[in-house]
Amino acid sequence: MTNSSNDSGDRAWYLQRFAIESQSKYVYFMVGLTFAILGLSIETTDNPTWLTQIAWVFLLTSALWGIFKIQWDPVFAKLNASKLEEGRSVTQLQEAMLKGMTLINPSTGKVWTPEELGKHIMNKTKMVNNFDQKLDKISRENTWRFRIHTWSFIAGLFTLAIDKIF
Repeated sequence: MTNSSNDSGDRAWYLQRFAIESQSKYVYFMVGLTFAILGLSIETTDNPTWLTQIAWVFLLTSALWGIFKIQWDPVFAKLNASKLEEGRSVTQLQEAMLKGMTLINPSTGKVWTPEELGKHIMNKTKMVNNFDQKLDKISRENTWRFRIHTWSFIAGLFTLAIDKIF
């Protein structure tokens, strides 16, 4: 019989990874599409109107903000991995302390006193909290980057369409 909580944890990890990869592929695709539309519009327009030029600005804005978002995704992933590693370390140290295990300070090679271990756990906990703050900030900024990228793309297409219709 399988462990259902482990299966749901594996499934959650898979779904989260799928969501991240899908969004990343979408943004790459949209940035490429935006540059293609912008390039095609510039190449096929002999005498651009002011509306066409505004559309180009929207499309260029969209492409650049998409690139900015792509640029920050690995930074977010790296910080998140560091946070998870530190969190795991805190949990392991707390469990060892509760079990009364003797732990050795890797920097000095001496046995940690309970007070030293408590300070070390508090420092690592502060690091995890700092990671949380940085991750929240990057996440909020990436949300705005994605919104600007998306809405600029829509505005650029809409403006090009209006220009072609009229």
